[in-house]
Amino acid sequence: MEQSKFYTIEFMYEIAEDAIRFPLLADVTIIADNVYFIGNIRHLRNGKASLVPSLTLIKHKQRWIYKDSKKETALSITVGRAIDAYEQNCR
Repeated sequence: MEQSKFYTIEFMYEIAEDAIRFPLLADVTIIADNVYFIGNIRHLRNGKASLVPSLTLIKHKQRWIYKDSKKETALSITVGRAIDAYEQNCR
């Protein structure tokens, strides 16, 4: 990959199914093929400070997993779907 690509995604993250939802924004940098650094995860409306530590995700066989642990969580799935939607809309 020649140069890293940067964009911002918007997504809804549920803490408890159908109970607590947070509209969030996150900055995404593609650092290698199928490797994404997600930082500055903040509230959509008054997002000045990051709410969640940065993540590095890998898209592997249509699954979104953490680079270090190779595990999938609700957050990695939600962020991954937002990345997929953004990239699909940019084509």
